[in-house]
Amino acid sequence: MWIKENFDCDFGNINFMEMVESFKILIECSIFLIEKKNFKETFLFYNYMFEKYFPENDSNLDDIDYGKMFIGKYAYEMTDIYKRLLDLWIELQNKYSLSEKDILELKFDGKKINRLLSMYSSN
Repeated sequence: MWIKENFDCDFGNINFMEMVESFKILIECSIFLIEKKNFKETFLFYNYMFEKYFPENDSNLDDIDYGKMFIGKYAYEMTDIYKRLLDLWIELQNKYSLSEKDILELKFDGKKINRLLSMYSSN
C-alpha cells in the first residue's frame, strides 16, 4: 500500500490502523534484532515493513509534503512518527546499523504508537 495524499489518520480508517499496527511490529522487531546484533536482518526487515508506506507520488524522499500526506485527527502524531521512522530507515541505508541514540528514538516512537493504540482502545 503506497500512501496517497490526504491519508486519513483517524481510527475509522482501517488503513490507518493497519499502518499503526505495522509500525508497532516494525519497531518491536527492529529493536529485538538490533539487541541480538542481527544488523543485516534488521535492515531487511525494516525495508520490508517500511517500504510499503512510501508516498505514492514523491520520487524524492526529501521532498515529502507531510501537510498534504497526513490529515485527520491524529495527523500530527503520525507525521512525527513517520518522519523519525523514515530518518532511521535512511540511517540503515547508509550504515547498515543503528546507534544507541537511534534505538532510543525507536523506543520513543514505540511509546507514541502504544499511546495511539490505547486511545483507540478507550474509544
